[in-house]
Amino acid sequence: MISTFMADYKANWNVKKRTLCKPEETNYRDDSIKFDGTTTQNQEFKAWTVSKPEVPLWGRKPVYKQPMEGMALNSTYSMDYDDPKVIVAAASMKPPPREEDIIKASGDGKAFKPSSTYNNTFKEWRGAQPAKTFLVKSQYNPPRDKMEFESTHRKCYTGQLAQKAEIIRHSSEHRQLNKDGIFYFQTTYNATYKDHRPKSCPGTGRGKMPVAVKTAWQEDLSSKKELNESHDSGIDMIECEN
Repeated sequence: MISTFMADYKANWNVKKRTLCKPEETNYRDDSIKFDGTTTQNQEFKAWTVSKPEVPLWGRKPVYKQPMEGMALNSTYSMDYDDPKVIVAAASMKPPPREEDIIKASGDGKAFKPSSTYNNTFKEWRGAQPAKTFLVKSQYNPPRDKMEFESTHRKCYTGQLAQKAEIIRHSSEHRQLNKDGIFYFQTTYNATYKDHRPKSCPGTGRGKMPVAVKTAWQEDLSSKKELNESHDSGIDMIECEN
């Protein structure tokens, strides 16, 4: 198989390979003397002595001096409120009980029976019955007539049988073709352009073509010839001479 580019532009087989400008790797020379660490920067640039900046008098902080006397632990609270030595419980504000409020038991030896005005006045009513309820209990009775499953909407609005609307959508032509189910190899390009195919002939080069390339080109040309004869009946294929 050969293309137009391969047929027109021939490769130069006898061209000499160009020389590279890359330097050789053998230019490195090993030095027997060890490196002492001196460089051009170390010789030219020396370390500059920098003095520590002095702080002015107004910016100096005073030095802490420890006081000679002890710290006074007196405070306003300790001076105003004295610490009581003995803590006395606060006196109760509840008044003491009186003699007439204390009920003393009699000396007959009987147990005390508690009684009150309510217990002496209101006695239990025996024979009382619970009040009757006024709630009317209704018993469910199923209806005798059958239920009609019709609503107000169904009684008032009766439906009318209508035919199904036709589809207004326009169907394309290719949907209506090939109703018999047979597939046709037709395209828009083939239906529009009815002219014959143009004859193709690769250009001939002046240089000598290699044997392998020439053989592949001849095989491809023969296959194209058979294909063109099948498509374009009655038209002869013009072969190009090399």
